[in-house]
Amino acid sequence: MYVTTRNNIFRNVSLLATSCILGRVKILDIDLKQLNYLEYAVYFQSVLCSPLMQYYVRLATAGDHILGFFDEGIPVASAVLLHRNYAPGCLELMFFCVAPTLRTRGYGHAVVAKTIAFAREQGNRELICRLTRNAPFFDTAQHIIEAAGFHFVEDAHIFRCEIDVPASEKWQRSVSMYFEKLRDRLNRQGFSCVSFAHADDNLLYSVMDDFDTGFDNRYPIAPLVSGLGGHFLPDYSFIAHKDGIPAAVTIVLRADNESLVFQLISETEGFKRSGVLLLPVMCSFDRMLSFEYKRVSYCVFSCNTASLKVMKDLFGRLTAHETIMLCYRSEIE
Repeated sequence: MYVTTRNNIFRNVSLLATSCILGRVKILDIDLKQLNYLEYAVYFQSVLCSPLMQYYVRLATAGDHILGFFDEGIPVASAVLLHRNYAPGCLELMFFCVAPTLRTRGYGHAVVAKTIAFAREQGNRELICRLTRNAPFFDTAQHIIEAAGFHFVEDAHIFRCEIDVPASEKWQRSVSMYFEKLRDRLNRQGFSCVSFAHADDNLLYSVMDDFDTGFDNRYPIAPLVSGLGGHFLPDYSFIAHKDGIPAAVTIVLRADNESLVFQLISETEGFKRSGVLLLPVMCSFDRMLSFEYKRVSYCVFSCNTASLKVMKDLFGRLTAHETIMLCYRSEIE
């Protein structure tokens, strides 16, 4: 069935015919319609008032899904499903949001239930969902997805560092000599580090497509890490390589004029014990300090113990605020 409004056609997907019971949670009967960006902007943006939701909507491309939820024709909630670089049949529920005036009425449970049913109808077998522990409504979102059948898989450490002048000067003095020795040692071993802007794109793609890097780079982590909802622009990045083979990479995004986010901190499997991960990280951080940024954020998954140790050692000298991001998975076959 199609509903035409202001010359925009919404696809009406009837997934649950009537209200039903999920465990002990009553699921409201709301209508789900697929949207494009323009339709979201017209009907949901002002209702939801969520910059973070808008950010994820802008990320959606072919194969992704922007979902709008209506109760008797009134927009009440939205959700975004992104494919990213997952295997076929797997999507990530990147974000779901209920209108502020309608929260605590059960719409969140209905949104997730309808989203799962929609993903299943599209032929998907698995959904991923990530929650940041100190984010607003974390407890509510966790309760909703667990009630819907998601189970915990892994967690990640998220750090935000405030870089005041005394802290940065202390950090620079304490590590500059160590960094020079490290760089000399790695250079003698044949490693070199180049700015991403001047690197061979094939090096980057090789790193990004390597699923054994230990750092899960398939997710748009930047807004979750920084807690900001603006536009994220590439600032600078570095790739360390040896004989044309990528070894480690950092990709740094600019959130605003004072804040940076390490979007990717990764090393390839063959170089995990070489210490080369420090090379692009230190190059990135040294450049960041020279431009007098005041905040930096980064995220490392707990399974990547080498990267986690490197980042804690480096950033531990600065003022850091740590939180945890939880990953949940649901099999929906």
